[in-house]
Order: sequence, then C-alpha cells, then structure tokens
Amino acid sequence: MTSQTKRFIEISDVKAVQMKCADCGAILALPIEREINVSRLFVCPHCQRPWVKLPQGATAELAIKECMSALQQMATILSSKQFDGFSLTLEIATDEEKD
Repeated sequence: MTSQTKRFIEISDVKAVQMKCADCGAILALPIEREINVSRLFVCPHCQRPWVKLPQGATAELAIKECMSALQQMATILSSKQFDGFSLTLEIATDEEKD
C-alpha cells in the first residue's frame, strides 16, 4: 500500500510574500494587505544585489505587482461569502518534492 500526504492552505492564511536574497540571506516580508512599492525591491536592502530589476533591463516588477494584487483580490472575494459554491486552497510542496 502507498500513502501520500498533501498540504493545503487557504488564501486567507497567506499573510505575506517573502523575498530572500540569494547572496546574503536577508529576508523581506511583503504584507498582502498593503500596497507595495516595487521600485524599492530593485536591489536587496542589505547587500544591494539586483532583485526585481536587473542591470541589463529585465524586470519582474509587473509580475510581482500582479501576484500581490491577485492574492488580495482573491482573499477579498472569498471573504465576502458571495461565492459560497466553492472553496479555494493552495497546495504546498512537501520537502521530498522540493528535492
């Protein structure tokens, strides 16, 4: 017999999005309920390694804004109880799946 465990969280349980610097390990939490200033994320606030905007011009600014906005909108929609015909959760990878 095979057993499998899955982990899920509700959107309302998501309080922040976390960014961690690949160089120095500094961690920055971006609260979901607040609007963020993505331009402040262009570089790590501790070691100045490029984050959201690379020197060559590539940027993840719009994707981060859209992600945060989508999480906020979904939390608002679900908490309104208007759409009671479904529930929405996020499946979280297990440690074994990450390897």
